[in-house]
Amino acid sequence: MNSLIRLVQRLSQPILGRSPTNDNPGNYCGAYTSLYHTLQPEHIVALEEAILAYKLGHFDDAEAIFEQRLPPSHTLPILALERSNGYEMQGLHWKSLPLYRKVLSEWNQDGAEPERRLLCLLLRRAEAFVDGTLHSALEEARKMLDFLADLPLDKFTDIDISHVQTYCYLMVLCRRHSNWVNDDTDGGFLLVAKATPWKGITQLRGTLQQYSRFSEALRLLKEETRFFSAASLLKDLDQICDAMEARGNAASMIDIAHTRLSDC
Repeated sequence: MNSLIRLVQRLSQPILGRSPTNDNPGNYCGAYTSLYHTLQPEHIVALEEAILAYKLGHFDDAEAIFEQRLPPSHTLPILALERSNGYEMQGLHWKSLPLYRKVLSEWNQDGAEPERRLLCLLLRRAEAFVDGTLHSALEEARKMLDFLADLPLDKFTDIDISHVQTYCYLMVLCRRHSNWVNDDTDGGFLLVAKATPWKGITQLRGTLQQYSRFSEALRLLKEETRFFSAASLLKDLDQICDAMEARGNAASMIDIAHTRLSDC
């Protein structure tokens, strides 16, 4: 296990100090490359270094980058999303909560409705952990299906994938700790909603694989393990990881290592 971590750390070195190419999102560590156009080039480099530091467990280094080399996190959705994701890697939902509230209270991003919806959903998730307010989290999650109901599969962005991820997570959380989840109205435990063209999480993940969006497919496959046994998904996991590994970049290797380590 330690040798695998050292390998990832060695492979990650080339990504530091340079900006990945815009025409290949697979070269990025971040989950929200569709929002990178809102950053200056030097801020993309700094953000990538911070995300990489989070993924490698260098949390203090990541925080220093956010504090010293990036604009205030509440001023841009991409920064709020990635910094709060770093907090949640550590289980620090109480640190994400004020960040979500601040960015939403000062919202001035025209044409950024998907990002605002995602931040609202993540806010409710953080409140569920910190304050125990499950019902508002469930109600916010239910809005997601309406929001994505008519969105074609080839139009899904990384923001939309996060909507689905967070929806799955909240359905599991609410089902575990309440009796409010309704299989008919909430899309079922397998996220099979009749109104959506993408049908369910497995179908959506399969389509992402067809489009060579392997990092996002891996994100959804991890959610599938909440519904299906991990053993039943190993073949699909191997296919995704093999495809990502063939790209040979640091971001893919880190994601593969995290998946393999959690699977051990």
